[in-house]
Amino acid sequence: MTMNIPAPNSPFRIKLALIVALMAISSAAIIVRLLPGLHAVVIAFWRMSFASIALWSYLLFKKSPFLERKSFLLMSIAGVFLGLHFAFFFTAVQKTSLANATLFGTLAPVFTTAFERLIFKKTIKKSLISGLIVGFIGTIIIQIPGFSIHNTTFLGDLSAGISSFWIAIVILISAEIRKSIDTIVFSAYLFTFASITLLIIAIILNLSIFEINQHQTFLLILLGLIPNLLGHSMLYYAIRYLSSSTVASLPLGEPLVVSTFGWILFGESVHILVLVGGSLILFGLWIIIKSSEVENIPLN
Repeated sequence: MTMNIPAPNSPFRIKLALIVALMAISSAAIIVRLLPGLHAVVIAFWRMSFASIALWSYLLFKKSPFLERKSFLLMSIAGVFLGLHFAFFFTAVQKTSLANATLFGTLAPVFTTAFERLIFKKTIKKSLISGLIVGFIGTIIIQIPGFSIHNTTFLGDLSAGISSFWIAIVILISAEIRKSIDTIVFSAYLFTFASITLLIIAIILNLSIFEINQHQTFLLILLGLIPNLLGHSMLYYAIRYLSSSTVASLPLGEPLVVSTFGWILFGESVHILVLVGGSLILFGLWIIIKSSEVENIPLN
């Protein structure tokens, strides 16, 4: 009996990678909840650092590829923006409600779609726009119970929106670099430059990055391995074959996944609006992923 196993770069496996990435990235909110005593920038720094250490440890046993100067420069820029993304988003979490931060923090596909259309002159499929609209409506519905507009939270809301802009830039740069660079190599450089950026921010804010206990260290390692090493690396794998806007739309599903994790792990009640909005989010993401075209690029 012969089994038809999808090729490593088949549409099925690439889109499956997006699902795994969403689940892994969403776990960050649960792990961070168990680290209440640490500053957000410190958490982000160790998250990036442990992921970098793991990747470079693996690459020690492989032949290091030659990197062109342009690729190295673009990876460093993307890493800086990734570090800024986490710094701004965690600042938003501290200065505004989680609902506001989540809503404004998922605007990346709006920026990537605008850039692809206005700057790169790409044709945007109607199905992508439709999926984004449905997904955003679902996200808004989920956040209604905790969402509020208030002058005291404006800076937090603005920080969340800016964090979406930074990650959109990362995704657009990644889409260009990943055409010729291995996923693991790319992720290693990206996480390293992000951790350096966060270290500089920590120094500016006069934060101590070494005041962590054994329990916190274990959770930070998990944060580096699951949301980063598995989640973000899966995104950078998929972006080699899918459009930037398709990949950027993935965080729309985070509120639903986080709510589900909270219900399973902590027994938190699930508001009826989560079910309604979550259904719309899933439908929107299904439209986007189903209609996305996979480029025929050799696996790497």
